[in-house]
Amino acid sequence: MLRKTSPVSISLVLAFGIGCSGSKEFAGGVAKTAIKASAAGAATTSADATIRAGLVQKTQDFEVKKVGTPIDMVWVIDNSGSMEQEVAQVRKNFGSYMATVSARTDLRVTVISNTDKKLGLILDPTYVAQGHEQIINEVGSHNEFDILAAAVCAPEETLITPLSSLGRKAAQTAINPDDKLCGVALTDASSEMKMVDSVKGKIKARLRDGTKKVFVFVSDDNPNLNVKAATFIRLTKSDAANTHVFSFSGIAKSSTCSIANVGTGYQELATATGGAVFDICADDWSANFNKLSDNIVKLSSTSFSVVEAKGTVTIKKVLLDNVELPATAYKITGSTVALTDEGSALSGTTLHIVYDYAQ
Repeated sequence: MLRKTSPVSISLVLAFGIGCSGSKEFAGGVAKTAIKASAAGAATTSADATIRAGLVQKTQDFEVKKVGTPIDMVWVIDNSGSMEQEVAQVRKNFGSYMATVSARTDLRVTVISNTDKKLGLILDPTYVAQGHEQIINEVGSHNEFDILAAAVCAPEETLITPLSSLGRKAAQTAINPDDKLCGVALTDASSEMKMVDSVKGKIKARLRDGTKKVFVFVSDDNPNLNVKAATFIRLTKSDAANTHVFSFSGIAKSSTCSIANVGTGYQELATATGGAVFDICADDWSANFNKLSDNIVKLSSTSFSVVEAKGTVTIKKVLLDNVELPATAYKITGSTVALTDEGSALSGTTLHIVYDYAQ
């Protein structure tokens, strides 16, 4: 089969998050006030404010650190024979990707792939020590959705049906307790469905409460076994804000790029979950991986809130390491400041929010 031949590079840049560490009040002089805050930036003050003409001005300080909303990311990589060049590019660039993303977010990655030298990925032990994990399992051309469905089911919830020795049926999914993704019976006894058996329940415990779930598929084919895109679309809508599907897959067949099939299932899922599809036939994947990183930046929380129980807050200005930020670096909604992409790209150790409130 004619395959893609251009070299590929991948890079990701993600946002930082904020946690609150201290507060200052201004009323002629400076009076320090203790602050406690969560990783998401919420704060509480413990001292009375000093009033000046009915208006009090304070500064709350937020320590720059990893983002408060964690990301659980699952990669499902097609290991079929036509994927050699694509898998090679993922393998080549995965190290820099992991270094960049892990440095910027609270990230937990799970990779489902075999470890074949040509068609698979071997997760570096360093990443495993950091809490990332590889489920060593063959992934076929058509069973990516089935593999993910089985992986998010708890093993104790999976029943053998009398219809087939490979029949699967489970109660619920780890994506959202209200979803019934695992209620889909996986009863096909084909060779690709045999690959599903060994991943059963492997991801359930790795998807943390309160995280954004990002599923990334890499394939030059279309998933078309028991679990269809429509199943995922129906079942993830209830948690659409926290479940997002991306893929590197075929968008259209052409004479210059041979793909097995257009990935219509991936396109449906991306549209339904606010994700994106990146063309597997692109000469250079780096631009598309940059787009993927931009999407994940938006998923990762970069907002933090001033907590002031004594009056209505009016935010006056925002500084990073005592240097005032331009208005384009953040957006104010009530007492909450959300960094824009411009603000998220800045480096610093302490963010200062200066605000007034009327007593």
